[in-house]
Amino acid sequence: MIFSDGIAEKFNVNKKHPDVFRKQMSLLSDPILIENFITPEEVEELKKIELSKPASSREGRPSAEYTEVTFNNWEEAEKNLLQQRLQQVLGDFQVWGGNYFSTSVPYLPHVDTGANISEANYKNIVIPLQTYPAGKLTHLVLFKQRYFGNNTGFYGSGVGGVSEFTCNESLYDYSAILNLEPNHQIDSQILKTRLNHVNHLNLKGLSISQIIPWKVGSCIIFDSAQIHCSSDFTQQGIIRKSGYSLFTLKC
Repeated sequence: MIFSDGIAEKFNVNKKHPDVFRKQMSLLSDPILIENFITPEEVEELKKIELSKPASSREGRPSAEYTEVTFNNWEEAEKNLLQQRLQQVLGDFQVWGGNYFSTSVPYLPHVDTGANISEANYKNIVIPLQTYPAGKLTHLVLFKQRYFGNNTGFYGSGVGGVSEFTCNESLYDYSAILNLEPNHQIDSQILKTRLNHVNHLNLKGLSISQIIPWKVGSCIIFDSAQIHCSSDFTQQGIIRKSGYSLFTLKC
């Protein structure tokens, strides 16, 4: 993807070196869904690895009924299980962080970009591990728009704040969002059945790229700067979902 220097400057909100930002922009691509990426036995293996980690590494966020095990690099057991298969899809990459997460609250629109100013952010990798109860289907909603700031939640309504559990920063002015569609209206049925948990004013200018099934053992890969959120899984009778995420840089 090629932009003039002026346009690129508009979206380079973190003020990365122009060469780094151009590289990051060149890596943008459509989301990828790989079904049956890991076997049921490997799903159980990842769940056991998570439970083996010390309780001190668990971060609880009671207001969101949310817990996670976070890490700043790719730990050995998970790397041995997943690296070769992921490299076949993505080529070489580095992991700057990730988490095991379990939440009973559907995520709001956000990006998981970290604060890697000197590096070209690449892809987010999500592997669904469990839903409660099992066997019920929910989805991950990916929007066409990208935002190149730090971990950020989107509040075009003007209502929200940094306390939002999915992000460290909040954005109220959408002018620096790439591919914004100010006059677009998301289909009312999708708003009702998939995005009922989101203040619809926060979706102004956003349009849907894909609604991807949240299937245990699959692998969902998308740009780190791509705005995304959970569908409202409570409408499907799901009280909690869990997964494993990796956040990457391009080597």
